[in-house]
Amino acid sequence: MIGSLLPAIGQMITLQVISADEREASLTFKSRLADEDEQSLWIEAPFDNQGQLKQLYKGNALSISYVTSGVKFYFSTHVTAERKENGIILFAIEKPAQDDITKVQRRAFLRVKAQLEVAATLAGNRRLLAVTEDISGGGLSMIADRDIGLRAGDPLECWVLLPFRNGKIEHIPLKGTVVRSENRDQGPFITIKYTQISEADRQKIVQYCFDRQLELRKT
Repeated sequence: MIGSLLPAIGQMITLQVISADEREASLTFKSRLADEDEQSLWIEAPFDNQGQLKQLYKGNALSISYVTSGVKFYFSTHVTAERKENGIILFAIEKPAQDDITKVQRRAFLRVKAQLEVAATLAGNRRLLAVTEDISGGGLSMIADRDIGLRAGDPLECWVLLPFRNGKIEHIPLKGTVVRSENRDQGPFITIKYTQISEADRQKIVQYCFDRQLELRKT
């Protein structure tokens, strides 16, 4: 057992299906932790905001989140089994290792090191290409290919190339504001915070960050 890092039996959790289908991946469901054993957590059938139940299948990859004592926890897992108990359908999900549970303070985003391609446009059609140094659900920093005279407060329209482990590549459009811009040996270093991004696209970045963190821990 992992102890206090796991949700308590009876606690509500939030889940998303990790899918190549963009619509399915953007949907969020609620469920309740009903039971656990040595290998698994058993959850009730998830439901959406309208109370419609979601059928899960063995092998479905899931992103799980829950809040304990004001701290939000995330982990990735997959469905391993299904059973019916007192007329209630329960699904088994693989219990995560302690190191695979990520703790993030509310309203904060996990930031990870990553080299992702970015195309950006400044008002007046000044354009640049860049590679990120790190990224989170709230902002990113990047090294640009050239200096176009960016200053703090300048608005940027960006497209981030986001590769997932299943081989799918997402092009994430967003708008941001320059927080910092300075010259480095590798090129102009620019930090931006997002000012306009769809929640579905933000969740894709958040999911990428958690997957990336797990990948980095295993290297």
